[in-house]
Amino acid sequence: MSALRIAAALICAVGIVACAGRMPTVSSNALRLPVGGTALAGVTVDTSPDGGIYRNPDPMTVVMVRRAAGDELIAQGGAAAVGWAALLRYGDFTFIGIAVRNSGAAESDPQLNGMQIAADFAPPGTDSGPLRHFYHPMFPLALLSIEPSDQSCTLHIDPGQAQIAVLVYPPISTAPSIVWGVYDDFAIRAPFGGGLPVAPQRWQLTPCTAPQPT
Repeated sequence: MSALRIAAALICAVGIVACAGRMPTVSSNALRLPVGGTALAGVTVDTSPDGGIYRNPDPMTVVMVRRAAGDELIAQGGAAAVGWAALLRYGDFTFIGIAVRNSGAAESDPQLNGMQIAADFAPPGTDSGPLRHFYHPMFPLALLSIEPSDQSCTLHIDPGQAQIAVLVYPPISTAPSIVWGVYDDFAIRAPFGGGLPVAPQRWQLTPCTAPQPT
């Protein structure tokens, strides 16, 4: 808990979110994301609590791929969301709902800021100009989660437990499905559709910072 409070304080200090002692939230009613449906795709990702000696398996299921208005996120996202308004010219934002289960023996903290939609789905004209950095590569703009997160858009999951979350991406070209994953690690194809297993009354909204090149 103390680490999360420190992270939140640092985020406030640099003006990434508008803070009054807590992270911004967004109501489920405002987003109107559907509930119910079946798994659309899945993959198992590995996390490690000790730098790679023990590998913790985390089955990750894509349960929702939807387009929805981004106005509420822009209104609540603080300084980090100011630039998102320019994306509205391309239509609704892209929402990917996931369910992640910790099937290992140790605590798991998967970082989701490296999850990309393939740049092939970027709208025409975004391969250059002021919006290029949103699409090449196409990392998530924000994380919607039940518990507070950090700039890496991390989920904390205890052994045997599961978390649901929604990653928010820029508007993309019209297509029946997306290719989504982590560069040089995995890529899966998921169709549009589906819904969340449950939806909290309010989501924690955390703007994501793109991972640094290695």
